[in-house]
Amino acid sequence: MSRWKDRYRNDNDFKREHNQQGKKWRLNNSEKVKETARKIKQSNRLLVINHYSKENKCVCCGESNIKFLTIDHINNNGAEHRKQIKNDHLAGWLVRNNYPEGFQILCWNCNEGKKIYKICPHKGDTYV
Repeated sequence: MSRWKDRYRNDNDFKREHNQQGKKWRLNNSEKVKETARKIKQSNRLLVINHYSKENKCVCCGESNIKFLTIDHINNNGAEHRKQIKNDHLAGWLVRNNYPEGFQILCWNCNEGKKIYKICPHKGDTYV
């Protein structure tokens, strides 16, 4: 283990000062912090889309415009799952948890249709 890690773990004063320096840097570089976070979210989203949809398209209608694609909870438990992961970004959570089963890629329209009508409008023939 490195000396720095040892010191960080064992010296509370060192840890407190290091954390204060980091906080100060983040406050002074807020635009850089926001841009980095945006890039990470964007990268994670693309990783998730590539994993759950080998052809990068909606599994229902085939929409392939990446801007329209969303991550869908197959079992319709999205609200419950979001409560469990709290404020964590879903795509980042999926990457960190090694892409668990139970998710698919839908376009915005299919995802919303599934949420509202309990079935994607492309698959159902009734209008509520």
